[in-house]
Amino acid sequence: MTVTHRSSALLGAAALALTIGGCQKSASADTAAIQTAIKADEKKWNEEFKAKDQEALVGHYAEGAYFVAPGTKAATGSTEIRKAYSDGLTTRISS
Repeated sequence: MTVTHRSSALLGAAALALTIGGCQKSASADTAAIQTAIKADEKKWNEEFKAKDQEALVGHYAEGAYFVAPGTKAATGSTEIRKAYSDGLTTRISS
């Protein structure tokens, strides 16, 4: 094996070790804290929905988010998502 091949093999092994090490760090995330945060956001969303706070509801989505809900057409981006919530909240109010 030439010096170039040996160096390439060592660099590849080092890159692989760093990649695997990085994955293992991610796997040790605090799942209880993540679960608590999700439940808190869900509770907040439900309160905002009951209050019909359209702007707060839209605030849960990123600018380029994709939104799909039963009985509505798919929406992409905050403008379309805002319209979907507006239509949905209006339908819910009249029902």
